[in-house]
Amino acid sequence: MHPITANNSPLMIKPPTMFLAFIMVGLVLNLVMPLATFPDYVQYLIGPFLIAEGLVMIGIAIRQLKLPQKNSKSNQATPTLVTQGIYRFSRNPIYLGMFLGCAGIALLSSNAWLLMLELPLFLIMQYGVILREEEKLSEIFKEKYVDYQARTRRWI
Repeated sequence: MHPITANNSPLMIKPPTMFLAFIMVGLVLNLVMPLATFPDYVQYLIGPFLIAEGLVMIGIAIRQLKLPQKNSKSNQATPTLVTQGIYRFSRNPIYLGMFLGCAGIALLSSNAWLLMLELPLFLIMQYGVILREEEKLSEIFKEKYVDYQARTRRWI
């Protein structure tokens, strides 16, 4: 498992807490000033699907990060760059899952504010978290990580 995860992000606020804060802000904004609602099929079919997809993606990604540690003889994280499984398609499947889940919550709660808040959240994640994590990973894994960046997209 690589040593750069959401739990040791260089930010004071950890990414999961940041997502939760944005969801809370969106819910409050929707109570104060509701915007147009979504059609029922979007709200009750697509919303739950996106939430489930996001949760599955997060679960798979976390499990794949922990596999190298389980195969190690010590309790310390192994200095392994995970590039297989879901990490073949995205360098950030956990964050992608969080965005999908947030979009699903927005649709399920018929809350356009949440969808609009995903843009500033994306910018904060991109420039405040991910670029910093990529710098650290480049320092740790050097050419291995550069090769991984060249063949795997940051998002999808």
